[in-house]
Amino acid sequence: GHGKSKVNGVEAKLVLQVVLWLQRAAGLAHGSIGVVSPYAAQVELLKQKFLDASSSSAASAASASKQAAEGTAQSQGQGSASGGRAQGIIVVTAPAAGQVQVASVDGFQGREKEVIVFST
Repeated sequence: GHGKSKVNGVEAKLVLQVVLWLQRAAGLAHGSIGVVSPYAAQVELLKQKFLDASSSSAASAASASKQAAEGTAQSQGQGSASGGRAQGIIVVTAPAAGQVQVASVDGFQGREKEVIVFST
C-alpha cells in the first residue's frame, strides 16, 4: 500500500523512544534533534508517531497538572508542612509535532542538528 517506498512500524516506535531518551537522559532540546529516513512512507509514519505521542503526552501532562493542583489544594486545606506544594511530580512530554524535524534525506540536505537519528 506504500508503492515502492518502505515502512517499518516497529522501528518507528524505537526511533520515537530514542528521541525521548535523548531528551530525558542527554538533556537535548527537541530542536537539536533531527530524524532522517530515505523512505517517504517511513518519514510519514514517523511524523504520525511524533504527532500521536505529542497528543497523548499533552493529555497526560494536563492530567498530571490537574492531579498536582488537587494535591496542592488538599495539602493546603489540611495545613500540611509542605506549604501546599505538590511534591515528586515530574512531567516529561513528547516533542510536539514539528519540534523534532523529520524529513527524507533530500529534504534534510543543508540543515544541521546536534543529533541525527537515521531510520532505515
